[in-house]
Amino acid sequence: MEAVVALATVGLGLVLAWLLLAWTRAARGPACKTLVFLGSGGHTTEMMRLLSGVDRSKFSPRIYVVSWTDKMSESRCLESERGNSDILCERVPRSREVRQSFLSSILSSLHTFAYALPLLIRHRPDLLLCNGPGTCVILCLIAKALTVVRLTRTRIVYVESICRVKSLSLSARILLPVADEILVQWPELQAVSPRCRFIGKLV
Repeated sequence: MEAVVALATVGLGLVLAWLLLAWTRAARGPACKTLVFLGSGGHTTEMMRLLSGVDRSKFSPRIYVVSWTDKMSESRCLESERGNSDILCERVPRSREVRQSFLSSILSSLHTFAYALPLLIRHRPDLLLCNGPGTCVILCLIAKALTVVRLTRTRIVYVESICRVKSLSLSARILLPVADEILVQWPELQAVSPRCRFIGKLV
């Protein structure tokens, strides 16, 4: 029964997305609108290090997404972007807390979905750059669904943690058929899939 409710919720959300995009579709500018999810802790450190090595003017505007309870990532992102006017910080509920039960995480994931869907509809990013567990998977699945039904055209790039040396994380394995690229920090992981690309160590 819960699975039926979840599928109905997703279906209704996609219909709503189609209607909202039909009403609000506008011409895109030449810059690459980038939505960056910060996965907290070491994941945030790795993502900020990656962003420090790119020309941010080519990835503008930048919309950072953090979990409600992740004050540290929000603070680090704002500090890194001090003086820049082309950024925005958004918040979504975390899909699963540490040691949270599987059954209760289904409800919290639906809660995340309810916030993430309108967020992606509103911003319609050209690029979704993310790392970390749980919450980012929901963002990627929504972005992929909207792209498949041609409501958006979002390129999805997942950054694997430096802790993963010989095998991909659960999030990366889920996103293998979804992400356009999975960036890995150890050469051993490049052989896992054609979508895995070795970029060297970020920390």
